[in-house]
Amino acid sequence: MVRIILFIVAFSISLMASAQVNKETRVLEGTYSRIEALKGVNVSLHQCDTDELEIVTEGCSTTDVDTYIKKGTLFIKMKKITKGSAVQVFVKLKDVESLYIHGGASLSTECVFQRKGALQLDVAATCEVEMELDVDELTVSANSCQISLSGDARKQTVEVKGTVGEMKYDAISLKSEDVEIYSSEAESDVYFTNSLKAECVSGTITYKGEESGVHEKIVRSGGKIEKL
Repeated sequence: MVRIILFIVAFSISLMASAQVNKETRVLEGTYSRIEALKGVNVSLHQCDTDELEIVTEGCSTTDVDTYIKKGTLFIKMKKITKGSAVQVFVKLKDVESLYIHGGASLSTECVFQRKGALQLDVAATCEVEMELDVDELTVSANSCQISLSGDARKQTVEVKGTVGEMKYDAISLKSEDVEIYSSEAESDVYFTNSLKAECVSGTITYKGEESGVHEKIVRSGGKIEKL
């Protein structure tokens, strides 16, 4: 994703140029299977054998970043937002089942995120997500955001809504055996090797795969479903 890449470059430059950089490492106490990132926080996932957070801020204090575990969810959000500040949270974790990214936050992966089982991705409100995956099953619910995925997901179940130009689901580099997708007023790209069930309303679904594998294709209100 362009904005995430530009942010990382700008963030790195600003770290070198600014003396007002703050860093803090927080050890996570408690268990969680879900992450909820809100209010402009940029989150980067790194899968490893530890559970901790590294918070890097410029233009604000690390104490402005609120992180806590409640009822199985790790919350990462700003207590207050300072104009011109930059906040990056590096999450080291073993596993997670669900990711909820809202309120202008962004999410990326530092390495391939692997999971034996299902991964739920819920994204909205001008957020950006860029992930490399190796999972058994991926479920995506997204509204008015930008998502770019690569790697492998044996099965994809996707529902994306928004406005063309605002909602983009780019999974053309995410190889799946079976894909089910509902896309409304959005641009969506998917890649399947076995079967595709697709419904499109007032937007475009572009697919990579054999036409013989398209089991259901429903087009409504000016939508378009076409092979890459």
